[in-house]
Amino acid sequence: MLKFINRNPWFVAILYAIIVAAFSALFYFSPDQWERRLGFIDSLYLSVSVITTLGYVRVEPAGDWGTAFILIEALLGVLLIGIFLNAISHWYSERENKAAKEREALRWRPAQLHVAQHLYRLHHMLFNSCRWILKHDHHIDLSRPDVPGGISQRKADGVIKKQSFYSYLEYHYNELNKMIERNAVALGSELHPMIMDYSICAKDMISACDFAITAYIGEGKYRGSYNHDAAIRMSEIFEEINEAFPELKYIEENSTKELLAPDDLRSIVEQSNECCEFLHMEISSRADADTGKSD
Repeated sequence: MLKFINRNPWFVAILYAIIVAAFSALFYFSPDQWERRLGFIDSLYLSVSVITTLGYVRVEPAGDWGTAFILIEALLGVLLIGIFLNAISHWYSERENKAAKEREALRWRPAQLHVAQHLYRLHHMLFNSCRWILKHDHHIDLSRPDVPGGISQRKADGVIKKQSFYSYLEYHYNELNKMIERNAVALGSELHPMIMDYSICAKDMISACDFAITAYIGEGKYRGSYNHDAAIRMSEIFEEINEAFPELKYIEENSTKELLAPDDLRSIVEQSNECCEFLHMEISSRADADTGKSD
């Protein structure tokens, strides 16, 4: 109730007017409580004089109830005036704080948009790269002139095909972290933790890609892990960034390209686990742990 009053000082003003009218009617319909019968204007004048504690009263109460009416209205008037002034002060302070926040948001908007743009590009790049790096049947043609003779299909896929999708990931990931560090103040208490969370999850995804490439380049069997929760969280943050910066879809070329969903990436990893003899990536997911499902 107090929060409502602080945010709506005019409610107190309306209540003030209702009390004036109510006591005015009370004075008018209790003629035996006054030294003379009060007309409508006299009753209104008396009510206003009492509630405002002005003291310009030209009529005296003739009974105890009349005295009680005056005391009650005077006390209510003092109380409501205090509440009203406090509400006005609170309302004005909130309005000024809101205006200050809006000015601050406009000041930092360009820096925030710059970081959001880089996250947007990294997200498209990372999910697209993960698709082809983790896909077990995405092979390079060994008859191509740039493929060294005598190289195995496994190693050729890792060195030439999959490495080409990985080469820029680390660079753009590091650039995002530099931007986060340089613009920590501009990002504020809402965007900064969110984008830091994205960076942590992106590191997990990049590590999974790096491990997969290592398995293709190396010898023998490899067993690693794939963090499905990280992919889900990255997609959630990506959507939140799109909502916060709707202009991204107009200024980024990748906005029209279809983006792979986390569940699609998971299906690719599952297919690789079934078909690839030398690489197995255990899928870690809190949802699977809750339901007792394992890869």
